[in-house]
Amino acid sequence: MDERVMQFRVGVFVLASLLIAAILAILFGELPTMIRSGYTIHVEFPHAPGVTRDTPVRKSGILIGRVTEVELTDDGVLVTMRIDSHVQLRRTDICRIRGTLLGDAVVEFVAGAPLPETAAEEGGDFQGAANSRPTVERVAYGQEEEPQLYLIEGDRIRGIVVGDPLEMIVDLQVNLTEAIDAVGDTSREVGRVVTQVGDLLAANEPRIVRILEQTDRSLELINRLAQRADELVTDPELQGALREAIAQAPLVLSETRDLVDRMGGAVDSLERNLLNIEEVTAPLGQQGAALMQRIDTSAGQLEVLLDEMIFLTEAINDRQGTLGQLVHDRALYDHLLGATANIENLTRQLEPIVRDARVFSDKVARHPGSIVRDAVRPGPGIK
Repeated sequence: MDERVMQFRVGVFVLASLLIAAILAILFGELPTMIRSGYTIHVEFPHAPGVTRDTPVRKSGILIGRVTEVELTDDGVLVTMRIDSHVQLRRTDICRIRGTLLGDAVVEFVAGAPLPETAAEEGGDFQGAANSRPTVERVAYGQEEEPQLYLIEGDRIRGIVVGDPLEMIVDLQVNLTEAIDAVGDTSREVGRVVTQVGDLLAANEPRIVRILEQTDRSLELINRLAQRADELVTDPELQGALREAIAQAPLVLSETRDLVDRMGGAVDSLERNLLNIEEVTAPLGQQGAALMQRIDTSAGQLEVLLDEMIFLTEAINDRQGTLGQLVHDRALYDHLLGATANIENLTRQLEPIVRDARVFSDKVARHPGSIVRDAVRPGPGIK
């Protein structure tokens, strides 16, 4: 083969390889991101398992962008993603990381709660979870303001992480193992209980037989009692008595109603009396402390008085004492009676003297000079 043809073919192959490599670099490298128009948003996650650069971002299963940067922060992980410009993401959409069975991670947006019509909060972070606070920006249109419903360039929201299916399967396996162990333990316990019940029945078989026989006799007695009751119910005399009692029931009810009415009146009267007693006892309750103190003082004074009366009574009953001799000695009583009579007689004899003294003092008080004059020149007297 001609050498020139060989070189030409090699050159064409190398050129084709370079062209294919460029096309692949354009399709799978950073160039498509730079070429395609879009906007950048930032999403905060507590952790981002399996998320790396160029991780696809989907909504409703459709690719809408890719992750451009994953950065570790103090509060978790900050994921920066580039979203195609023709895709509009609502501020209420929830951004979540979901793992697949193959271990790959997918960032997707799902519909969240609708945005309130009167959203007035400006700035801050938006949380896509159920307890989210939507961040609403207002764009002025003339004199009116409308809430910003969609994410725009540079917005920062908060996302959630869905559990990894493999981890869930592992946890389910652990829980299933524990459940199987618990079922085995339960079956062993049930077997042990059944064995104990069998042993108990075997050990108490005669007693169980007696209990069954007694139960049979009891059922027979109950059957006979039911027959007797049926005979009583079908007795014509008993039926007549029942009909008479039912016929008298309205009269009994009427008398009962009258009795209840009278009892109601008595209860009303009792209530009024209790109210009157309460009015009387209320002041006593208010002054209870002072009243009890006075009663206590009076009781103490009464106790002292009773002690003195007891002492006086003992002194009177004592024949050797003065009061006892006065009560029991007749001669002393007679002497005292005579002395009292003498005192009364002396009092009658002193009455004229006391009267003259009163007249003399009255005369002195009215005419003191007459006393001196009568002393120098005696007269007939002041009477």
